[in-house]
Amino acid sequence: MGTSDKQRSTRADDLVTAGWKVIDGLPLERALGGFTTASVAAAAGVTTGSFFHHFPSAASFADALALSMSVEDRVQAERVRDMFDVPEGETVDVVDLMHRTMQGQWRGHVALQGRTANLRHEMLAWASNHRPLAEPTGQFGTVGEVIGHRIRVREEGGALIWSQLLDAVGRTFVEPFTVQRLSAGLTALFYGLAIRHAVDPDAVDDDLFADMVGVLVATLTKPVGSDRRLADVAGSLTHNLTLRTEASPQARSGARRRAGTRARIVAATVGMFADGWEEVTASEVADRSGVSAQTVANAFGGVRAVAAHTFVVHVDALAAAASAATGGPAAVVQAVLAELADRAATDPEPARALMSERLAAAARLGDTAGDGDIRAEVPLTTPLLHPLGQLLAGADPLDTADTLVDFVLTQSVARRGSSEEIAAMAQRLLHPVAPPAA
Repeated sequence: MGTSDKQRSTRADDLVTAGWKVIDGLPLERALGGFTTASVAAAAGVTTGSFFHHFPSAASFADALALSMSVEDRVQAERVRDMFDVPEGETVDVVDLMHRTMQGQWRGHVALQGRTANLRHEMLAWASNHRPLAEPTGQFGTVGEVIGHRIRVREEGGALIWSQLLDAVGRTFVEPFTVQRLSAGLTALFYGLAIRHAVDPDAVDDDLFADMVGVLVATLTKPVGSDRRLADVAGSLTHNLTLRTEASPQARSGARRRAGTRARIVAATVGMFADGWEEVTASEVADRSGVSAQTVANAFGGVRAVAAHTFVVHVDALAAAASAATGGPAAVVQAVLAELADRAATDPEPARALMSERLAAAARLGDTAGDGDIRAEVPLTTPLLHPLGQLLAGADPLDTADTLVDFVLTQSVARRGSSEEIAAMAQRLLHPVAPPAA
């Protein structure tokens, strides 16, 4: 680029910068739409004199435009079961319920005339959020304070609904999340998607907001009195919610229901297999879970699979062992494997079922995990992946983690040593690639 071309480019950039400064320096009454008092009066069907009878100046009218955005009906939530049309006494699939509710909210927004214009007005006001009002009130001194109030009201209404809903279904949030933080995040998410939809409607389908809320509910909530999140009880739930875009809404809803059913059955049957899964019938599992025996068969195929899935209650302990381990990556691997061996020794029957299910999944599916894969739904390898990635240059840490987990389960079920001894034997499988733990 020659010298003259560079000069022209710099001058253009300067003009753009100056243009933004001019826009930013406009008075509020021009920044909010560039209206004239005559045009407003004509649109309202009154005279200019009548306009000034109600608003002594264009600035006061601009104040009125901004303050009109503070008028927002607070959500008056009724009982959640009435609000969401859930019959009294019916078991609630919270993810499916949230999906249907949020889908309805989004479709209502899209269908309601004037919503796009309201959003455009809010964005225009937001662009002038730092500007003071011509006549500040006791509550509002700037445009930003007006818009902030409007958003807070929406968040408070959403938090009220979420609190009542979670109380009704017996769930609460995992730390560090609260109902207020979730409501703030979802309000921002809704705003962002609404803006995207206004600009390009084809980019945001009717299920996107609801699908994202469903994943958040599964991840950020847990049953009251429990440390188990719904996503922990059925690790593939997020996978099932993140379905292929070509799937129909009916297919997505069906997958959610199936994942929710599996999660409820697992949560209900933890501790049921102490005497062996062979001693438990599908009917007994069904009675404990509040479903039919056919539902158990459809969801898992057999009782052994249910027993294997209950081992998921030990996943958090493996993560805690990894976090508490001191030393290098080999020490972390040693700590996780020792914890796994200890958990398998104290909960041997689910461990035995899990070992069988993992081997069957590997034979059936190979390295490609599919829907309902026990290796994904009981994610024992997760705490091992990072330290193994540090230890194994160029090797696949997932394959190695699967091998170590299978070895520890097999040795623990056969009671071939203490937890530390079994972990040490598993570590030796890594030689000569990785050194043993110090």
